[in-house]
Amino acid sequence: MLELRHISNPLVGYEVTYSYSPADQDYIVTQPCSVGYTCLGTAHVNSVAHEITGDWVASVKLTKLRPFALGGIGVRIDVPSGGAATAQECITSDLFICESITGSVGTNTSSKVVFVYGAGLDWTLLAHLGLRFQFRGSVYKAPDLVYAATPNSFIQTSEPMAGIFVQF
Repeated sequence: MLELRHISNPLVGYEVTYSYSPADQDYIVTQPCSVGYTCLGTAHVNSVAHEITGDWVASVKLTKLRPFALGGIGVRIDVPSGGAATAQECITSDLFICESITGSVGTNTSSKVVFVYGAGLDWTLLAHLGLRFQFRGSVYKAPDLVYAATPNSFIQTSEPMAGIFVQF
């Protein structure tokens, strides 16, 4: 994650962030395949996520420590790099037979609005260098990376972080 932050006073601060992370998705699909029987299909999609946000930051400077809280909004873009699917093909006869079929799955890029929140502590070690300890959460609608799947749920991610900051 990369952050650019400006703090004018304890209640007025802002930051712009960019983050990159692996974001593989797994899908499970159930469908009727014969009277009284249900077949399962699964898909795994390799993906990366790019998240760009603008956040409001409130903070107080206490000697070398600066606790802060943040909230903001942005966009999350999930970019798939391919996917594989496994499905059960069912054949009805005197005996019920299912066999697995594996193949590729069609994917598409997904862009969703993301809401972020968090809190943390900046600890100044030298005049322009310090450590940052932060918790950051995101809430967004589940990406629809597979053409046949349209998830209608929300995802909440929670990320504890530690890093170095440089002050200009």
